[in-house]
Amino acid sequence: MAKALSAGYAPIGAVITTDAIADAIPMLRHVHTFSGHASAAAAAGAAIGIMRREGLMEASRDNGAYLGSELSAAWARHPIVGQVRGIGMWHFVDFTADRATKAKFEDDTVSAIVNRMRRHGVLACRIGTALEMAPPLITTRAQLDIAVEVCARSVDEIVRERQIS
Repeated sequence: MAKALSAGYAPIGAVITTDAIADAIPMLRHVHTFSGHASAAAAAGAAIGIMRREGLMEASRDNGAYLGSELSAAWARHPIVGQVRGIGMWHFVDFTADRATKAKFEDDTVSAIVNRMRRHGVLACRIGTALEMAPPLITTRAQLDIAVEVCARSVDEIVRERQIS
């Protein structure tokens, strides 16, 4: 993990593992360029303190479950959506050219959907056959509703324009 530790204000990273995994690796390299850097550690401590004080972890758990539920509901009817998956505020919508065979799109359909979302004001990324949404921890439910609506509208527009059935 990295960026979230200092909210992106200072370069810092960390590794978390279980004893079983650590014990299975002959030499666990866990010393990195920015290990223990005082200002980065201070920034991380402040960011973590704010996250705790503002209840952002709990909110991201609740809002993330809401986002996943809303995305799943929006896609239940759509033939090009194969799967909605995610954890917390990090979600993916996987697309398929054929639900039965799970064939991927061989063209730029997924990129076109992501680009259309951007034109409508919602940022997402294409990751392989999926679009990725990772809204900030401070995102409100109203903003999540807008993101889901824009996502669904963008898919509908691209499907209609390309006459995908």
